[in-house]
Amino acid sequence: MEQLKGLIEEFLHNMGIRNPGVSIAQGGMQTKVSISLDDAGYMIGKEGENIHDIEKMLKLLAKRKGFEGMFSIDINNYRGERETKLKDYIRKVARQVVMTKKEIKLPPMRPFERRVIHLELATHPDIVTESIGNGDERYVVVKPYP
Repeated sequence: MEQLKGLIEEFLHNMGIRNPGVSIAQGGMQTKVSISLDDAGYMIGKEGENIHDIEKMLKLLAKRKGFEGMFSIDINNYRGERETKLKDYIRKVARQVVMTKKEIKLPPMRPFERRVIHLELATHPDIVTESIGNGDERYVVVKPYP
């Protein structure tokens, strides 16, 4: 984990970021990397798109350096807060689907967001979820269980 932390700190240093707070937490099969910065807006980007791109670059770098594990990046807890909001939203959607017995198509989302939705509703006995579409237009459909 120290190798991964060093790689991330070097990456951020090369981007001109001085003294970032980088912490790594191992959780099951996934490693979570939390980065804290004073001015993180440009690193997060609109709707977290820069976090997604930074994560992709870091995964490529880590793979080149021999890091085998899976990891995810969060900056100033943006993804953590987004996950909480998504879970609240999807619970409301699930209630609506159960009450109306009609499917609801959600707007296109990033893989991280779709995964949160699928996992949140995976144990719901009256709901089925499905991802449809390709690339940036991929979205989740929440359906009543047949």
